[in-house]
Amino acid sequence: SGKVKVDFLQEGRKVKKGEILVELDDTKQELEYIRAKKAYDLAVINSSAREIKETELTLKIAKENL
Repeated sequence: SGKVKVDFLQEGRKVKKGEILVELDDTKQELEYIRAKKAYDLAVINSSAREIKETELTLKIAKENL
């Protein structure tokens, strides 16, 4: 999800199957993923099993939201 970044639609124009109609701005989701990845990397470095599990879950969720 996100705000529309580019709108390729034109009123009255026919569209083809598979054609890209809009491009979404996923900057927020990318930033969340980068933060989750950094937290995961730090948890691995610190070798805390509980922290690694928590950050793995956060990273998975952030990646799914991209």
